[in-house]
Amino acid sequence: MKAKAVDSPVPTKEIHLVPDKKYPDFWADVISDFDGTIDPFLLSNKDPDYAYRYIRDDDKNIKMKTGNVLLDRGGWRICPVEHLLKIKAIKEGTSLKDGLYRVGDTILVYMPKDIYNKKQLHKQKTANAPMEQINRLLKDGDKSVAGLGHPDMLGLQTQKQLKMKD
Repeated sequence: MKAKAVDSPVPTKEIHLVPDKKYPDFWADVISDFDGTIDPFLLSNKDPDYAYRYIRDDDKNIKMKTGNVLLDRGGWRICPVEHLLKIKAIKEGTSLKDGLYRVGDTILVYMPKDIYNKKQLHKQKTANAPMEQINRLLKDGDKSVAGLGHPDMLGLQTQKQLKMKD
């Protein structure tokens, strides 16, 4: 059975806007979330050509994550105001402290999806490499590990070599 793709894993709620005519100097969108179920990190209008994440706001972490070495946790870029406006994370005229979009102690960063996918593929290959070696040894057997303490030990053997399976 194949998993069904979901557009948004977090349930979205309707945003109720404060009428402009009644409160002309209060322009913010007000979210009626009295039960606290809205994810503050949710970006509902993400650009599908980019991957997004929030990184911890400390100098060392920012330098590492926004560095040019893609495969060493780097490659991310801090979202510029123009991109934040494009994905409707902020409204025109919003002032951001030092130009960073923050949620709690984190800031929003992004990178092109194709670069992100290359980065993820490398991470997956690196994570799978030790198991691939073990699987190969279990499949083919390995006599080089024979005799580790006992002359009767024949090394890693397949089920067929052990006569457990034909």
